[in-house]
Amino acid sequence: MKIYLNSEAFDVIKTTFPYIVDTRLSTGGGEVPTIEFKIIDEDTSIDIFGVNFSPLKVEHGLVFSGNPYYCFGYRFENISYVSDCNLIPEKTKEKIKGSSCFIVDALRWTPHLSHFSFDQALEEILIYRPKLSLLTDFCHRIDHFEMESTLKEWEKVHRLSVHPSFDGLVVNVDNDSYELV
Repeated sequence: MKIYLNSEAFDVIKTTFPYIVDTRLSTGGGEVPTIEFKIIDEDTSIDIFGVNFSPLKVEHGLVFSGNPYYCFGYRFENISYVSDCNLIPEKTKEKIKGSSCFIVDALRWTPHLSHFSFDQALEEILIYRPKLSLLTDFCHRIDHFEMESTLKEWEKVHRLSVHPSFDGLVVNVDNDSYELV
């Protein structure tokens, strides 16, 4: 399996799960995944089965030094996917603009150090105004139905289609048309 990531994320994996990077370091009788790490930078596009993926460099909190920890979201076709994010740099916002579908992190109702809150995610959606937005990665403290109800009211005011995602959600994509199943 190939994993595409930046050097910062690779360093975290190397430190946290050394046996995944070097199988000689594994202990116990469990299976160790076979992973081929592909380190890329924010300007490297990836072709996977004929679909072009462009990295979207985003902040995911701060490291101990106080510097931002960067990871990647991805844009493919007219879809931008940004999870594990608390800030989108201006250069990345330019890459997201024009997306007709925006999938974004919304961990909880209140602000968090390394994830967008519900309101912060909605603020980002207002910048891009895509045809469809999906909120993802919310924690157990957010009730799906409460979020759905809140979003219905928000949609009336802002005239944008925003929905909470859920396990098993299927989105049918036909050109720039989206259908949730």
